[in-house]
Amino acid sequence: MGIEKAQLLAALETRFDYYSARAVRDQALAAAGLGDKDNYSPDDIIQICDFLTQKSQTKELIEELQAFAGVESAVAASQARKADKEAKKQARAEDEAKKKAEAEAKKEAEAEAKKKAAAEAKKKAEAEAKAKAEEEAKKKAEAEAKKKAEAEAKKKAEAEAKAKAEAEAKKKAEEEAKAKAEAEAKAKAEAKKKAEAEAKKKAEDEAKAKAEAEKKAEAEAKKKDAKDDKKDAKDDKKDAKDDKKDAKGDKKDAKDDEPVEVKFMILTETEDKQKVFLCGNAKEMGDWKLDKALECKLNDDDVWVGSMKAPRGTRLEFKFVKTMDGADPVWQDGDNHTFEVPAKGDAVYEVAW
Repeated sequence: MGIEKAQLLAALETRFDYYSARAVRDQALAAAGLGDKDNYSPDDIIQICDFLTQKSQTKELIEELQAFAGVESAVAASQARKADKEAKKQARAEDEAKKKAEAEAKKEAEAEAKKKAAAEAKKKAEAEAKAKAEEEAKKKAEAEAKKKAEAEAKKKAEAEAKAKAEAEAKKKAEEEAKAKAEAEAKAKAEAKKKAEAEAKKKAEDEAKAKAEAEKKAEAEAKKKDAKDDKKDAKDDKKDAKDDKKDAKGDKKDAKDDEPVEVKFMILTETEDKQKVFLCGNAKEMGDWKLDKALECKLNDDDVWVGSMKAPRGTRLEFKFVKTMDGADPVWQDGDNHTFEVPAKGDAVYEVAW
């Protein structure tokens, strides 16, 4: 009993969609070498089922194909033969592995025994060599100790001789130094006496020369004062004329120098209870002293405003500072602000921080 190509496709469509069923069919027929056949024998169906088994298809699909072809018993027999063959193959492999493991274990035991014997022989040789080396080291240490004791005795004798020579040299040097010091003290006293006499004579000569110079300078000063008095009288007359002219000009400048109101406006965010001050180079700004700085007021437009008076043309340099009780002052970053009070018009400086 066999099945046709349409029956094979119908069985595959119980598991796959339309296109996948045809793709699996073509792969299975190609793998079994059945691409040109339209009818399939039980043996053909067994080959197709083997392909599907390799591709991990469902047991239900394979059983359905076997039912179509009526090859359940043949497939079972084929699978039984295949399982028996695999079992025998596995038994042979296990037997060979066991023999191989026993051979390797025997080989490792022999190698271990050989290694142990070699280690014991090496250990014995090392012990003998160590004993010999220790004996030689002992003899060498005794010889070096003897040599060291002799060297130390010689060194001690040399040190004692050196100490004696140094003591004698020191005593001699002290006697020479004492004699030298006495001679230097005598020479120093004589030199001091001579220097005092020369200094006294020099002071007398300088006092005499100073008195003569002062007398000469006094005479010249009197002569110069008389000349300067004459020149001063002439200058006083000219100054009186200039003063009259300056008084007229000062009256005009006084009006131009009259201070004007300078207004500073800063837009910035502040915390509750925080204040803004203007600190700068003018007295009204505190002369750069924060405790005397100009306090700004917050207006209805949330702008801090500070005002002061300054003559037109005045160059102001300043910075804004935020303060709050219990916290360090916060100075505005960057360079100092500069503002020159204009010669005409309103004096307003605006900035955002």
